Amino acid sequence: LGGALDSAWMCLCGALVMFMHAGFGMLETGSCRAKNASNVLMKNLVNVCVGTLGWWLFGWAFAYGSVGVDNGGNGFIGWHGFAGFDFYTQDKTTGIITPASCSAAGCQSTMLSWFFQWAFCTAGA
Repeated sequence: LGGALDSAWMCLCGALVMFMHAGFGMLETGSCRAKNASNVLMKNLVNVCVGTLGWWLFGWAFAYGSVGVDNGGNGFIGWHGFAGFDFYTQDKTTGIITPASCSAAGCQSTMLSWFFQWAFCTAGA
């Protein structure tokens, strides 16, 4: 139950952060002339799209990839997880997707953590 509540909370919070984009769009559109409103909104849309691609390709791996020297890393920047590599494991017989990392306290999906941090990545860009 705890893992399910944690997952629901992270989904809700990530969605709330994404609503910040709508607020930014309204603020920026209200601060410019009417003829530029569509350009400002398109800029915000492109910002989210490019930010998503950048976070998926490089951002997650640099920020949260394995950095330990004992894991083959350099101790400074992550080197594992580029382009969503190894986010989940899939049972070959049933096709059920399970989180890549589990502990005694429960499982936390790497994909859910990626979504939550992605929301902040695109909102801050």
